[in-house]
Amino acid sequence: MEDKVKEKFAFGILIFSIIALVILIFSAVSQTKVTGKVIENIEETKTSDVQGKFEISCADSDDGRKYSLKGTLNYCNAQGECSIKEDSCSGKKLTELYCENNEMKSEEYECDCYEGVCLNQVKDYKYSYTTSGGSGGGGGSISSGSGGNGFIGSGQTHELGVISSENTLEVAKDENIGFINEDKTYLLVIKDNTPTQVTFINGAQTFVLTVGKDEKIDLDNDSVPELNAKIRSINIINGKIKLTLSPA
Repeated sequence: MEDKVKEKFAFGILIFSIIALVILIFSAVSQTKVTGKVIENIEETKTSDVQGKFEISCADSDDGRKYSLKGTLNYCNAQGECSIKEDSCSGKKLTELYCENNEMKSEEYECDCYEGVCLNQVKDYKYSYTTSGGSGGGGGSISSGSGGNGFIGSGQTHELGVISSENTLEVAKDENIGFINEDKTYLLVIKDNTPTQVTFINGAQTFVLTVGKDEKIDLDNDSVPELNAKIRSINIINGKIKLTLSPA
């Protein structure tokens, strides 16, 4: 009799254990489904947030295809990946970066390329320089400070127009650089050069610039510099001078 009671008790424990195990498994499965749904919702929310956050953008510092200016382009794509690139040279080819419909574009342009710019790019500005003194204006006479000797070099004239940003060009002895600053027309003449220095004339003024040194130039003797100038290099074989000019 005692053995039968023990068997019933053991059988009852077994049934109870099986029921408890079934309940435990069911509960675990239910929780897994809920947790998975929550994770799925979170992932969907994150993806939605990312897609809505990033916008394509493109900005070009030289505002388009300007071969005589070195531009820096900032571009961000739809995935939020951003890059900064500059116009660059490869031999005689300029890779000019620009924006079109908010997308980054590039163009290869063949020229005498140097540090991301085309040297000696003649712009659409033409002036008739004369040897008269006085302040130059829209007529295109030489601005020569307080009088002037009206000297013009015998070589070519590099027309830069209004200098509103950095311009890099290649010049040589007896050549001229024509430009406008604050509605006045100026002509810098490359009078002479050594392996380390270049002498410029602006009317009655004379400026001596040293290679690698930034200089501020007062063009009209009012004690206020109008121009920044820097000689980047001088070729001792052909005398070519790489020069950068920008507003002061």
